[in-house]
Amino acid sequence: MDMVGLPNTGLVDPAIHPDWVDSKNMTHQFRGIAVTARYVPTQRFDRPKPDQKFQEWEGHFYNAYSSEAFTSLI
Repeated sequence: MDMVGLPNTGLVDPAIHPDWVDSKNMTHQFRGIAVTARYVPTQRFDRPKPDQKFQEWEGHFYNAYSSEAFTSLI
């Protein structure tokens, strides 16, 4: 995100971090399993209603239109 002009922006949970940080030599590493997926914008016109909580709408939207297809792989 930094490379496209959006520093300090991202979707990684703060709980994901290196086990140690070597600020002097920068030899710290991230390790784990990852699945890379590309999502494209949907053509469905669906927005939260004015009185609807965003989290409820978001949960319904992603469960109804974009279920996580990679869960079984992970």
